[in-house]
Amino acid sequence: MGGDSDVDTASEGVRRRPPMNPRGLLFLFVSASLVTYVDRGAIASNGVNSEGVQQDFGLSDFQDGVLASAFMVGLVIGAPVFAEATKYYDGFSCMFVGLTIWCLALLWCAVSPGYGWLVAARCMVGLGEASFINLAAPFINAVAPRESRSAWLAIFYATIPVGIALGYAYGGLVTGQLGLSWRWALAIQAIIMAPFAVVCLVQGARGVGSKLMALAAVQQAERDEGEEAMDTEVSPLVGAEEAGAPRDSAAR
Repeated sequence: MGGDSDVDTASEGVRRRPPMNPRGLLFLFVSASLVTYVDRGAIASNGVNSEGVQQDFGLSDFQDGVLASAFMVGLVIGAPVFAEATKYYDGFSCMFVGLTIWCLALLWCAVSPGYGWLVAARCMVGLGEASFINLAAPFINAVAPRESRSAWLAIFYATIPVGIALGYAYGGLVTGQLGLSWRWALAIQAIIMAPFAVVCLVQGARGVGSKLMALAAVQQAERDEGEEAMDTEVSPLVGAEEAGAPRDSAAR
């Protein structure tokens, strides 16, 4: 009994005093997500791909397709690994590791001497990204005001099409308007993402991720209790309707 009371008290404290400013967390995740999807668009853009990578390495259409989708290998492998890691380590610490891998992988892409190295680097990009996509939405849902949760999640997921579209424009801007190599287009993304990785490191040291996971667990328990209460209220009504059905049929 006492243990349950202590847990409830701690959970209530986390609920009333979020461990991180909600709008700050939304800004962090929206910005980081936007950068990751800009990369998706940039690697497929004419400036980076057709006029850059394909020409430099003499790639066939098949090789080009493999390059564009190679990140999925790392993503599929990394998603369950990072999901399991969050059971033992702070979520923000896991994201710091993942985003650091992502930044280093982009730098690896930028200096790759050949096609094989570039494909391997793109796989590592997906591995790093996996840490982020596992936790961003649950964390946003945990701290968002109840009446704004859908809107906040919509803003977060809007970064997917917006980021990819910006990536195409970004690739053309860097290689076309600025006259830089496609390698610079990838390296600049790593530089932009680095501050977000540092923020995750700081928040992880504060244990913010673990507190947000606790808050998310409390909210899920409340939803489960609400569903059970609703089922309890509805069941007698359904039973009464079913019991009354034969009498109605007989009357007719």
